Amino acid sequence: MHAHKETFKVMRQKLYIKGVSKDLIEKVLNEAEESYDEVAVAKNLLIKKYPNFDQEIATMDIRQKQKIYQYLLRKGVKYDIVLKLVKESE
Repeated sequence: MHAHKETFKVMRQKLYIKGVSKDLIEKVLNEAEESYDEVAVAKNLLIKKYPNFDQEIATMDIRQKQKIYQYLLRKGVKYDIVLKLVKESE
């Protein structure tokens, strides 16, 4: 798994599908949480999808920003992190 490309939610789901027990998943992800930066992962996802995001955010209308919110939420990013990321970039 690529810790810098996936959110915990996506990693948890993939491990569960592969048949790993919930207890083991929780144990490992809780231990890994200390060194995991979900904001950086979200920003990487955003830049991959929208390479000029930092320059374009100021000129985006509500509809375009909603697409960004929806994209990140579908990728498993927590709502508060999505808000923080978009607000920081404005």
